[in-house]
Amino acid sequence: MLRRHPGILPLLVSQIPIGPNGLKRREQGIALFLANDFPAELAARAYTSVAHYALGFAIQQHSNASSESAEGEELVEFFAALDASEYPAIATAGRHLPGISVEDEFRFGLKLIIDGLELAASAWRKADAG
Repeated sequence: MLRRHPGILPLLVSQIPIGPNGLKRREQGIALFLANDFPAELAARAYTSVAHYALGFAIQQHSNASSESAEGEELVEFFAALDASEYPAIATAGRHLPGISVEDEFRFGLKLIIDGLELAASAWRKADAG
């Protein structure tokens, strides 16, 4: 939806959507977590976390706020030229930063969130049972 209607991003940032479409999406998202045995409070938090991740990612992808950008091999060379004593973490991992597609980056992050939420739900259920 956000790719087809990028003009909606400022509205989603400035207010919580409580119209019929916003409520429908929220209902579907929370229901998905509830259907997977998430406790109600965790389902609400999980939905909000995933929704904010998706929104933040979409905003970053559609933003033209920074004129300083590079891609691919240019980015590898840029990172390699940095002073390793000032940026030791980038010097170590910099060659792995470019080359990841936006879709793969999004899926990876979403999987980390979902995996963490599954662990949280399991711990929550154990605490309730114990």
